[in-house]
Amino acid sequence: MKRLPKAGADELVFGNRAGKPFTYMPLWKRIAEEARLPGRVFHELRHGHGYRLAQAGVSQQIIMMSMGHRALSASARYAHANIADKRAVVARVFG
Repeated sequence: MKRLPKAGADELVFGNRAGKPFTYMPLWKRIAEEARLPGRVFHELRHGHGYRLAQAGVSQQIIMMSMGHRALSASARYAHANIADKRAVVARVFG
């Protein structure tokens, strides 16, 4: 943002080539339909990433780093994905 030219209060930071507000939705809708995922929203990719990491047993610290979270609570929402792994650890430790 620091490298962007200074703009007035009414000017856009991210605009399209015509100087209008940029919108990614038409492109996203087309991509989602081509991928046979109609109706999905872009943020689901990010959530899916965190969920799959947790499901694979990746530590919460690595999930935080991977997703750019600064607070543990931000990545805690994905911890539910590896409940089976937690049960296995408890069973291994406590019999």
